Amino acid sequence: ETKAREDADTKLREDFAKADADLKAELQDLIDANEQRIDALEDAVEDLQKLAEDLRADLTAAQEAIKAIQDKLATIIEDVNAVRDRDPAARSFLEVFLLYPGVKAIRMHRRAHFYYKHGLMFLARYVSQKAARKTGIEIHPGATIGRGLMIDHGMGVVIGETAEIGDYCTIYQGATLGGTGKDLGKRHPTLGNDVLVGAGAKVLGPFTIGDGSKIA
Repeated sequence: ETKAREDADTKLREDFAKADADLKAELQDLIDANEQRIDALEDAVEDLQKLAEDLRADLTAAQEAIKAIQDKLATIIEDVNAVRDRDPAARSFLEVFLLYPGVKAIRMHRRAHFYYKHGLMFLARYVSQKAARKTGIEIHPGATIGRGLMIDHGMGVVIGETAEIGDYCTIYQGATLGGTGKDLGKRHPTLGNDVLVGAGAKVLGPFTIGDGSKIA
């Protein structure tokens, strides 16, 4: 009887030990499975964060592109309106935009100047020479031109590489903003705002003309 009781106790302890081991194994499996789920969730969160960063970058690039287009359109409208405001012969926006050589030359110059600033010298010069052939107005792609410039008639106008033109200036046909051939670096004139350069005027050398000046 004593031996039978001992055997029963031994079996009971073995059963408890086996049940405890099985429970621990199941718990460990559950922990491992949860850790795998957590790892998968962390990977998914990282992927979502990367996707959000990419979307933000794409959105920023799109916003910058839209702003660049808006700025370009605003500049074109301002250039056309500058002519309409100062030329009594201008009848419509479309007429000025499509048919006025000065507006076309300035529009092409802004593209050439963009290429020039980004080191695309051959392309910049190609655009500027194409504009010269189309309009009779030669603007070096390095020249800096402000807002609302009007080149009236325009045939024979020459603007050099280091020339700087302020806002709302007016230049008539045959005018030259050139150099003397004796200067290095800054070789061409700087015009302030609202400067008028008359037909055939020759403005040569690296000096500054003040705001509101009129050159015959």
